[in-house]
Amino acid sequence: DPLVAKLAFAQLYRTVRAEPDIANDEAAMASLHDGVTSLLSTRQGGPAFVGCLHELALSEGAELTWLPASIAASSARQSGNLHSGILILEQHLQSASGASGDSTRPVKRGRTSSAGNAGCAGSAEAREEEMSVRVHLADLYRAVGDEDVVRGLSAQMASSDEVRRALAAEARADAEQARENYDAAQRNYDAAQASSSAGADSEGGRGASRGGSRGGSDAASTSTTWEAQLVKRGALESRALLGQWADIAAH
Repeated sequence: DPLVAKLAFAQLYRTVRAEPDIANDEAAMASLHDGVTSLLSTRQGGPAFVGCLHELALSEGAELTWLPASIAASSARQSGNLHSGILILEQHLQSASGASGDSTRPVKRGRTSSAGNAGCAGSAEAREEEMSVRVHLADLYRAVGDEDVVRGLSAQMASSDEVRRALAAEARADAEQARENYDAAQRNYDAAQASSSAGADSEGGRGASRGGSRGGSDAASTSTTWEAQLVKRGALESRALLGQWADIAAH
């Protein structure tokens, strides 16, 4: 019985977790957390088992940086435990952006109050982590059909004015304006890609001397890849709303 197994496993975990020798030992707690992470990363558990692991992770409180956001997101998508995956990523986002608040509702409020803090983390690595969490979170919200939240997260992450205008047009249900802005963003993206490729060819091996900026370039790569996917998806969806099937087939 999956329910009985879930309850028994959860009780066993909490009992071990509450032992003074475990709770007060950082190494022991790290080992316990590694066990949860390993079980989630195997991708072999059923929905009930993964849901139980998510609940155990959430029971640890607001500090969930020990559970990689990518593993939490992938296990949520594959098992269908989308809502618990969203809660985990919300807490990750709080940690990444330095936000604080009620851990049971960290994001609905934080999306507006922390928007100005996006990308303002103290290091390139922190900015990259925050961007990665936002991308995973937007994917999970899209999976549950909450497009308003997806647009809000997307607007925070977008680096292009055209993309932000397209998202605003989508919110107004203006498919034609959204298509025009997505197309403009795609043209700009294609031009930037061509320029970047030409620059890389001309510079040759200079990149080896720029190792110190790798974290920032990785963060930019995460943002650029995500934004390119958003533009392509948005352009297709707006054409579908407009009934432009020939254009969709051409894409």
